[in-house]
Amino acid sequence: MDTETIYKEMFLFAPNAELLVDKNGIIVKINHQVEKLFGYEREELVGKKVEYLIPERIVHTRLIIDKYLRAPVRREMSESKDFLVKRKDGSEFFIEIGLNPIKLENKIFISASIRDVSARVHLVNKLQQSLTAIKNKNKELEQFTYIAAHDLQEPLNTVTGFVELLNEQYKGRLDKNADKYLQFITKASSRMRFLIRGLLDYARIGRERKLSMVDCNKLVTEIQYDFAFSIAETNTTFIIDKLPQVYGCELELSILFQNLISNAIKFRKEGTAPQIKISSEKEGNYWKFSVQDNGIGLAEEHKKKIFIIYQQLNARTEYKGFGLGLAFCQKIVELHGGKIWVDSVPNKGSTFYFTILNSNNL
Repeated sequence: MDTETIYKEMFLFAPNAELLVDKNGIIVKINHQVEKLFGYEREELVGKKVEYLIPERIVHTRLIIDKYLRAPVRREMSESKDFLVKRKDGSEFFIEIGLNPIKLENKIFISASIRDVSARVHLVNKLQQSLTAIKNKNKELEQFTYIAAHDLQEPLNTVTGFVELLNEQYKGRLDKNADKYLQFITKASSRMRFLIRGLLDYARIGRERKLSMVDCNKLVTEIQYDFAFSIAETNTTFIIDKLPQVYGCELELSILFQNLISNAIKFRKEGTAPQIKISSEKEGNYWKFSVQDNGIGLAEEHKKKIFIIYQQLNARTEYKGFGLGLAFCQKIVELHGGKIWVDSVPNKGSTFYFTILNSNNL
């Protein structure tokens, strides 16, 4: 079997829609996937200019095609912009396209490999809508954050400064009660500083985002390296299924997994080594993730409270923290178009679930 015959067989039965056009942009051959994707029969497209598949109002795409035909070069799908095209029934959808000039029968043709990326475009649009909704929702919070950053920090700095002066100049020179009161004020000021910083960090989530494909397996592996000391100290073990790639903000998703893994280690049962299982599954248009632990668990009445900023259910002397981590998690998940919830049984452990829009078809 010669090379041209092999190519023709591969062309006809390729998994992607494949078009073969000449240097004038005339369609000379299509495969079965083109018929399926665009809704045309073979004879309806062969002989037509490739612009036939472009909505008439999209002038810019026609100019791009003309420019490419004058100097065709190989172009991978990953280098392609998303193009809007139309089906026979008039419905429109987005594609990405890989291009490859080839020589057949001593003539130059362009082989075009086409993939429907409507799902990705829809995903990006939905993420942008979610981001817009969250931004609108957070306008009042951002205003309060501005007040916290400026109007609250200045008097706090003043109080802290004077307390430090009092400690330096009068500690031990007044009665014992005075020393105790100064100690209380110092601790309260320090706590207030952490609370304000936490509020600022919470408000910053979602303000500067870079969206990309994120490998969740790689993300979780890097987090395990970051927590290597805590993992070794507590003898924590992991069971991690194969996780997907998702479209989102890598920094935010890292914070999400960090907080869930950190909590699973922190809220462990006394005398029991933490075991953390992380898995995922497709659920409609979403990836559903679960982070399961064998820790202390929580009561039914606390399941909704834990996602509220500054809610901490355990005594601070037993578990350090300010109740910020899960509030961060909820905001991050919402920015990715999903939701987060928990199933838990006291003294048996918790499973945190969250969803991220499905990008499996990207």
